[in-house]
Formats: sequence, C-alpha cells, structure tokens
Amino acid sequence: MRIQVEFINNQPRYLDAVKELWRLNRRTLGFFPDGAFNGYASSNQIIVAIDSNKNCIGYLLFSVSKIKVTIVHLCVDNIYRNSGVARKLVQYLKENTRQYKGIALKCRRDYGLENFWPRLNFIPLADVIGKSKDGKPLTYWWYDQGHPTLFSIIEEQKYQLKIRTVLDANIFFDLYEAEVTATNSESKSLKEEWLQDKLDLCLTEEIYVEINRQDNKKIRDISRSNVHKHTILKCKDDEFTKIMSRLRPFFWEELSSSDESDFRQLARAIASKAEIFVTRDEDLLKMSSQIHEEFGLNILPPCDLIVQIDELFREYEYSPVRLAGSEIRCRLVRQGEISKLAKKFINFKEGELKHAFKNKLSSYMAAPNKYATYIVEGNNKELLALFVYERGKNSLEVPLFRIIKGSLSRTLAIYLLFLFLKEAVKEKKTIIRVTEGLLSDEIVFALNESSFRKGQNGWIKINYYGIIDLVELQKKIDTLLEKYGRESNFSQKINTVLNSKADIYSIYEIQKLFWPVKIKNSDIPTYIVPIRPGWAMELFEENIADHSLFGANPSLALRYENAYYTGRILKSFCPPAMILWYITEDKRFISNSKRISACSFVEKVIIGKPKDLYRRFRRFGVYKWINVYELAKQDLNRNVMAFTFCNTELFENPIQWNKMQEILISEGIKTQLQSITRIPNSCFYRLYNLGTSDI
Repeated sequence: MRIQVEFINNQPRYLDAVKELWRLNRRTLGFFPDGAFNGYASSNQIIVAIDSNKNCIGYLLFSVSKIKVTIVHLCVDNIYRNSGVARKLVQYLKENTRQYKGIALKCRRDYGLENFWPRLNFIPLADVIGKSKDGKPLTYWWYDQGHPTLFSIIEEQKYQLKIRTVLDANIFFDLYEAEVTATNSESKSLKEEWLQDKLDLCLTEEIYVEINRQDNKKIRDISRSNVHKHTILKCKDDEFTKIMSRLRPFFWEELSSSDESDFRQLARAIASKAEIFVTRDEDLLKMSSQIHEEFGLNILPPCDLIVQIDELFREYEYSPVRLAGSEIRCRLVRQGEISKLAKKFINFKEGELKHAFKNKLSSYMAAPNKYATYIVEGNNKELLALFVYERGKNSLEVPLFRIIKGSLSRTLAIYLLFLFLKEAVKEKKTIIRVTEGLLSDEIVFALNESSFRKGQNGWIKINYYGIIDLVELQKKIDTLLEKYGRESNFSQKINTVLNSKADIYSIYEIQKLFWPVKIKNSDIPTYIVPIRPGWAMELFEENIADHSLFGANPSLALRYENAYYTGRILKSFCPPAMILWYITEDKRFISNSKRISACSFVEKVIIGKPKDLYRRFRRFGVYKWINVYELAKQDLNRNVMAFTFCNTELFENPIQWNKMQEILISEGIKTQLQSITRIPNSCFYRLYNLGTSDI
C-alpha cells in the first residue's frame, strides 16, 4: 500500500477527515476545539497520511516552542493500525523539525505503548503524575535531534515557568460540569495534559461573588470546593481601585450585577499581574485589543488560547513592549538607602537575615572603586531590581542580583543580563560570572535563556571576539578554564559539543553561547538585509550613542531580541542564519545611511497574513499595526514576512556603500540591495571583519 505523508496546508477535505478521526478517538486524545484544528492547520502544524485513494488515514498534530516540538495528537484509522502509518508520520515530523533540539510527548502508561515509542528512537526520561481527574501516571518521552547542547531537556523543563491564566466564571463552571456539551467542550480542553506545563489556571477572589449568585446550595458548595484546585490571585486594594478607575471607560454606562462582576473580575486580573484572561463573554472579547494595548492583558476564548499558546508563552517569557512602557531607569544606589532596600530585597524564603544582607550591601557601597551598586526603578520610583557588578581584569562579576517578583520579572532579568553582556563586550572582557547565591526562579530562567551555564562558582558566560575556527576556540576555552578553575562539568560539556559533529544548528548555538565570536567555515546561511534608517534607529541603531549602558534610558535599549517585517518575501530565507544590516539611503539621515552597520542572528522566519504576524510579534512593540498593514499594501489577505533576530552586534567601523560594493563585486555579487540578498560565507566574513575592526 502506497502512503503519502504531507502537511495539511488547509486542504478542507483532509482537515474534515482529521476532525472526524479525532471524534472517533476523542476518549484517548482528549478535548480539542474545532477552531483549534483550523489554527494548527493554517500554521502547518498538522501532518496527514494519505492512502492511494486520496483518503486521510492518520494525522499528527504538534506544537512548537523555542527549543522543542511537542506531539499533541498521533492518530491512525483503526483499519490501518500496525501498518507503519504512525512511523511514517513521526518520521516526517523528525525530518521537518531538525532545527529544534528534539521532539517531546507525554503518554499515559496504561495505553500500553512502552514498546512502540522506543522503536521510533524515543527514550523515556521521566515519570509524570497526570493532572487529569483520575491522575493516571504518564511517561515523558524524548527524541533527540542530535544537536550538541550544554543543557539536558530535563534541566530545561525544570526552569520552565507557567503562564498565569485567569479563568472567567463561565470557563470555571464549564470545567466542572459533568456532561460534555457543545458550549463547555472548548473550555474543558484547557485541562488537557499537554497544556499543564504551560498554563497555571488561576482564579481571582471575584469567583466567590459569582458562586454566591447561584441559587442552588449544592452547586455553591461543589463550586467552592473546586475553587481550591486553583491558584487564587490576590491584589492590593489601592492597586485594584486604581485599575477600576482606568478600566471603567471601557464599559458601558449602565451595568447589570453580572456586568459589574465581569468588570471587577477583569480589574482583579489586571491588578494581580495576570498574563491571560480566558472567557467566552462576547462583550469582553470585543474589547480585547484595547485592553491589551492599555494594560498588556491578553483576553482570549479557549480556542484562541490553544492555537496561540506557543507565541503567548514566548511573550510571557520576554515582552519588551510592556517593560518599555514601565519607564524604567537604572541609577547608582545612594548612601542612606540600605535600610529601604533591605525591606524589599531580602530573601526571607531562603532564610536570609536582615543584618547579613545590610552588611553585604554596605561592604559593596564602601568600595565604589571596586563595585558599582545599582537599583532599577519603575513608574513612581517603584523598586524593581538591585544588582552589583565588579570589573576584574578579564571579567565582569555580579555578586548581588535581586529582582522583585512580578509579571515583568523574566523580561527585566533577561534585559539586565544583556546589559551586563554588552558592557563586558564593550570592554572586551572574556568572562561574565553571576555569583549571587540566592537567585530567584525568574533569574535562573533568564540565565539559562541568555546562554549562561552553571558551574561550581556561579553562572558563567564566556565571550570571545573575532572570527576563529572550532579547534582554536576549543584551545582558548581549555586555557581559560584551567586559569579560572574547572566549572563543575561545564568544561566537559563544552568539549563534548566541540568534539561532536558540527552541523549548522550546533555551530549556531555555539556562536550564541560564546557571542560575539563568529566561527569560520560554518556553512550557516548568510544574508544582507536592507533596512530604512528610521527602523534601524528603532530596532538597534540608537544604541550607538549609548556610551554608558547603565546610564542610558533602559526602555530604549531592550534589544536582546526583536522582530522585523518586510513585504518582499524570500522563501529560501530560514533559520538558522546570520545577517548583516544594510541601512538604506535617506536624505534625512545622510551620515547614518548607505552603510552596513550591524550583525544579528536570525531565530525564526514566518510568512503569513498581516494580522496573524502582528499578533504573534506585537510583544516586541516597535512595529504598530498600521506599519504592518501598510507593508501588506492595506490588503489583509496579502502575505508578508517577519523574522525575529537576536544578539545584535553594532559595528565599530560601519562599512560605507563604495567599500561594500567593492567587496561584493570581488565575490561575484551584483546587487543594489533592494531586498534580502544571500551572500557567500567568505563575503560575510570579509564584511564582518571589516566592520568590527578598530580602524
């Protein structure tokens, strides 16, 4: 029997067949909204198996995060089971997701598949307690794509944080209704196992008001007992009152008792710093865009939450637009502030004593020539973070690093680490070491995200400069670690990576790990991307005038990761890739245009409709909807391209047009750079070397 495997590509016939296969097997596959199938199909995240008669006989539905792919459904028609269909579907997934670290899934142990997954080269890494009502045990299976990594997937899971998701009353009641109906099935899908690692399903105290409105005492008692299965998010009265006042204009003049409760529920969700509010209420959903713009809260129905979960999770991890709106600033700590800082930043959870904290901070303050002690303030001088850094001869040490827990703490931690990194790179320091002993979960997450690795004496980031080969890099690292002491098994892991088969994905990760180094002969695709001066200034160019990173306005420097849109689509353009930014000619920016000014890594490339792309990348905050709409020629059905980029390195010696053209022509390239242009690696390295030289 001939079986063809392909992405569904929104073909209605096959999509209907997928939904029918799910309906026939929903007892084991769990709840999944009809609209979510449509969303995953349009994102090319459903693979189908087609027989010789063009019938769909199986499907695989998967989600994608930054580092891995997760199998959500694997379903084969009963008639075709044990005929290799499942193997073909999984193999097709492997072949088309090689850029990720691997493929994960959770499978109930009582399904009897403990021999099936090993045959597909999956390994069982851990036992997991099921979150379903019966709490059936699960096995966490992992297929490794073979890219060397300094972190195991289990360690990655350990640092993963959940999105605080507030359930509206209608969703809460749906979850615990005994019968499954067309109305509540979408809500019930939020309890599926594959979402439990990503969502913390929370309630606000307003839920008690909603329960109290129920006439039936038995229902009230049952509902109150179900409340305790969720986290109750609380907020301060003054903050709640302030949000109520700001939120009131979004609602109509006359409010019913139900409307008033909705109003308070939403205000409590905002005041408690939740990231998502899930509801079926049409009136609340209609105001979702305005609420997000004003407060940063995503209001979604269950179906949209499931479709958008991976991008929402990334927004939760890193949302510079919200941080930039906080008007944060860094400043040196002044004498007389130690007692105030002690009240905010002592780690009582770990048993830290007040006098010990004050003595430590005083010792840093007493040696200003050795230590720099900073606080980060938000709106109304609200304390957000406290850190100390010490400049050694070859290193930048961070012995104190505290962040106030909140919805933006992960973004702020990533941002501050990137500031440390840029400061170290500016001074050509090889080591950044965070030796703070009482790190919060948010900072540990940020360290992992920012290519720091844990050793015996803190978290370490090694920086190398220029263009070198792998052998030379390995020698440099060995020498350095001998001098600074072997950092646990860090050195061994590095050597494992460097000694392994170095495919382009591995080289890409190594370059990020030791950024700003560039590894020669890597075969990573390289491009020149034209960008207008105005957008360059918004995305990265403004930092050229930043002579003191810690003294600059931090809201203007949130450039760890960003997104760029273009109406000119290059289908062969895909990650991993390295790009040189060419700033196009503009008479308003004569001195800063017609030159190659920076280099970045490309993380993700998406081609799609303008609304979909804007929704996925609006968290970066530079592009407004009107900008993306104009790129699409004001056509909602016209495709545009967006890509995310990171680790941007500004050139000390920007390359002017004539010199750039001289090098391009010598490499056999004739282009006016009207669109993204691929260049040979040899050309990229020549331009990069020229741009980063001191001449």
